[in-house]
Amino acid sequence: MTNRHSLSTFFFLVLLCLVVFAGYFFAQQTKIQTIDTRLKLNANAYRAFYGKNIFTFNLAAAERTLEKSTTIYESIRLVKKYPHTLSLTGLKTTPVLQIKNQKQYLLISARGKILGLKNSQQPKLPNLEYFQILRAHQIKKGQYLSLKEISYALGLIEQAKEKKLHFQNVRLLNTEIMEITLPDSELLIVMTNKKRIANNIYFLHNILITLQKRELEPKVINLKYEKPVITL
Repeated sequence: MTNRHSLSTFFFLVLLCLVVFAGYFFAQQTKIQTIDTRLKLNANAYRAFYGKNIFTFNLAAAERTLEKSTTIYESIRLVKKYPHTLSLTGLKTTPVLQIKNQKQYLLISARGKILGLKNSQQPKLPNLEYFQILRAHQIKKGQYLSLKEISYALGLIEQAKEKKLHFQNVRLLNTEIMEITLPDSELLIVMTNKKRIANNIYFLHNILITLQKRELEPKVINLKYEKPVITL
């Protein structure tokens, strides 16, 4: 009986050792060992990812960290390749707008990412004039502008391009009302961000086409009310 009990204990200990060893081996094999990327990122930005368990690794948090570390890419996507590899891909970014802030111009991406600061106006970019001065903590390179009125203006500019409308200047008078001018035109367009972007662009596009057909040159197109008001 004693021999049988000793044998059972021996096999139990052997099995326990095998389980512990297998667990240790599995943990070692599922640590992130390789990061597969062709992105032009500073290696320090993702150095801390090495050695993390790939199963519990938080992709969303890591993507946010990487996006803040670069102005080259608009967004970065991480994919787990088991057992121990992370794959990085990114969407390159370009400025679509500049914001005049005191004596500097902030270059902004379509998603509101600050790509850089210039001391002079960039002639090929639409200009946005904000009604307040943006403080130093709001305009750090690589971070996103979270102001809803600026986000609305960015969306407006991007959707206008789909209708082949190009804005030269967007002046935010307050958190709701904006004045817009077009290149080589004295026309003043007034909008409110209380209306959907698609509706504003739809009405503006149709009004401009109608006026062009009638050979009319308006001075002001006001879209902030329920119905458009046109001043000739």
